[in-house]
Amino acid sequence: MTGGNYWIPGAILYQNTRGWLRLGGSLSTVQIDALKAGKNRALQQLKLADSLSVSGTTLKIVNHTGQKLITGCPEGRRMWVNIRWYDGSGNMLREDGKYDVVTSVNGKPVKSIVELDAPNTKIYEAHYGMTKEWAQQLLSLGYPANLPLSYDRERSAVTKTLVDLASGADPYVDTFHFVLNNTVTKDNRIPRYGFKSEEARKRNALPVPENQYKNQDGSYRYWDELPLNPPSGATYAAIRLLYRPTSWEYVQFLYLANRKTNAFLANEGDKLLQTWLATGMAEPFVMAETVWGHSPASGLPRARRAAEPQGHSRQEIDHSFLVRGVATAHRRLSDLLRSGWQAPASRRSERHDHHLQGQRTHQPRHFHLRRDGVQPV
Repeated sequence: MTGGNYWIPGAILYQNTRGWLRLGGSLSTVQIDALKAGKNRALQQLKLADSLSVSGTTLKIVNHTGQKLITGCPEGRRMWVNIRWYDGSGNMLREDGKYDVVTSVNGKPVKSIVELDAPNTKIYEAHYGMTKEWAQQLLSLGYPANLPLSYDRERSAVTKTLVDLASGADPYVDTFHFVLNNTVTKDNRIPRYGFKSEEARKRNALPVPENQYKNQDGSYRYWDELPLNPPSGATYAAIRLLYRPTSWEYVQFLYLANRKTNAFLANEGDKLLQTWLATGMAEPFVMAETVWGHSPASGLPRARRAAEPQGHSRQEIDHSFLVRGVATAHRRLSDLLRSGWQAPASRRSERHDHHLQGQRTHQPRHFHLRRDGVQPV
């Protein structure tokens, strides 16, 4: 099984070299190679997870995975749209979803999404939180009133404590105390193909709010359509879908919230922060790219992957699902034939018989799987 967290393997290897792994240290060569291979698989998964297309001023993001996009442990994971808008002379007018330095820690600049709540910033993520009523119960159970629930990401100051929530006006607060959390305050991750409300309800996996992506029959769209907001004078935009598996805000919380009261885990927050800083800070990965408009000047960024056809030329199927199914079936059939498998005689066509007996009437065709279909070679 491979997900999309390409940062964790390097973090484990970094801690292994320093003897910091609390459980299962002194990794073998086989284990080290497996971690490196796992990172490569994670990056490949991310490349296949989605596609982007632009029609007019609408950006369409299609989920090609078998789960929500993005999935996995939601704390600290983000997928967002980064758009750089240019005028006819190639001057950048605005950047939406900008990723840049927001603070520094231990003398090192730290990057994150600059404007988390800006109107033109689209972030796909899940937020977990704690309700006011639950905070009051936790206080009655003896939890410390000054238990930090959130921090300022620039100054590292506590912005909300348990007693603040219990006695304040806010009905809930987002926090990374995932063991103590009792509510989902946001989940706008894109559903998978075939996602249905009743099944999702049983698994506590509904979007929040629930009506996002929902069709009248109770099924959910496996894509999102994002209205673009070009600034005045824009003629071209470079659009990227970025993913970061472990954000600064999450690492900061784990570092600061460790009260060092448990001797076994007392230094784990410090070690996590040092590991994150030393291994690239989980630098974002470009999952997909496309463009809006036409590039007027040389040197402007262009999509590394061709944009999908605009409008409804593919009958809104967007089925890399179908494409992948055909390619997978072809590959499995080829593997079976090479292994000597034969279909039951009553089900074999004359063409199959020719193929199995080596009396081919045509050359076998091999296929490459591409974003825009199965391409014969």
